[in-house]
Amino acid sequence: MPPLEQFREKCAAVFPWQLRRNKKLDRIRTLNRSSAQIEANGMASVSDFEQGQTFTIEAGGKQIPLELSAVKPIAASPRLGGGFSLLFRGPRDIALPQATYLFTGESGSHEIFIVPVAADAAGRLYEAVFN
Repeated sequence: MPPLEQFREKCAAVFPWQLRRNKKLDRIRTLNRSSAQIEANGMASVSDFEQGQTFTIEAGGKQIPLELSAVKPIAASPRLGGGFSLLFRGPRDIALPQATYLFTGESGSHEIFIVPVAADAAGRLYEAVFN
């Protein structure tokens, strides 16, 4: 590999595209990737999730069910394949701290970072944002 290409690869690993001088060119390169390339990278996509699905996570040695209450696209997201948010409802009696959990369901397993956002009589709500 030519030295210039080696340098570019090292820079790409250290400096996110948002911090680079030629952001527009990098953004165009990013947008030109196909959905097959995105899925090959193992990134979760909105098509992996459907409202009403139940996922199980493990926390404190217990299996905890979380129901996917909402899937919302994020229109102006710079994320490959588009951004989206997920809202999960869990049991009222178990308060999960914000953290990354392994979600296992019919669509497979995903490591997802969730944040508690609300609680009501029906349970606790957690949000995950893919942006």
